[in-house]
Amino acid sequence: MATSDPHGDRPAPNLGCLHGAPAPARVVEGWRHLTGLPEAARNDLWQILGAAILQPEATDLRSAIEAVAREHQVPAPATLAALEACDVLLAGAAAANLEPDALAQDLASLAGGATGPPAAELVQRYREVRPLLRERLLEATLADHGKVLTGLDWRVDEVTASDRGVVGRTSVVYLTLRYREGTEEGRLSLQLTPAALRHLRAFTERFGDR
Repeated sequence: MATSDPHGDRPAPNLGCLHGAPAPARVVEGWRHLTGLPEAARNDLWQILGAAILQPEATDLRSAIEAVAREHQVPAPATLAALEACDVLLAGAAAANLEPDALAQDLASLAGGATGPPAAELVQRYREVRPLLRERLLEATLADHGKVLTGLDWRVDEVTASDRGVVGRTSVVYLTLRYREGTEEGRLSLQLTPAALRHLRAFTERFGDR
C-alpha cells in the first residue's frame, strides 16, 4: 500500500527502482529539495555524487555539502537530503537493472507527472555510472559467500642473488591483490616469477573477454 507524501495530499508513488515499493518519505523529501536547488548548486551536487560513487571511502560528504550550501546560500540539511535521495534512486535502479527510461518514469512519478532538468540530469548520471554500480553489485553479491577480487597493486623488482645462489638478474613482479569478504576488506601479496607470469598471461588470454 502506498504511503502518504508528507508534503502533499497525493500518495507516495510506487517506484520500479525500489522493486515496486512506495517511495520512502526521505526520498520524496530529498527529491523535493533537489528540484528546488538552483542549477549551479545542482551541478556541484552532481560532482559530489560522482566522487562519492567513484571513491566512497575518500569523499567527505558533510564537508563537501557544507561548502556547496555556503557558496549557493542554500540549506545544508536540504542539500544533503537531496544527495541522499539521488543515491537511493541510483543504487535502487542499478540493483533492479532498470533501463534509463524506466528511471525517468520513476522520477516523473516522484514529481507528480512533471519532468524537468533535475530528472534529465539524474538519468544522464545513471547512464554514466550504471556499469560501475552493476559491477559493484556483483562484487558485493560474491563477497557475501567468500573472497572476491576487487583490485590489485604491483611493482617490478630485479633479483640478482641470494644466500641460495646467483639468480642472474631476474625480474620479479610483486602483486598485491585487494579483496572483499562480506563487509571486510583484505590484501594478499604475492611474488610472481617469469614462469608464474606466463601462467597468468595464458589465463587472461583465455578468459579476458568473458
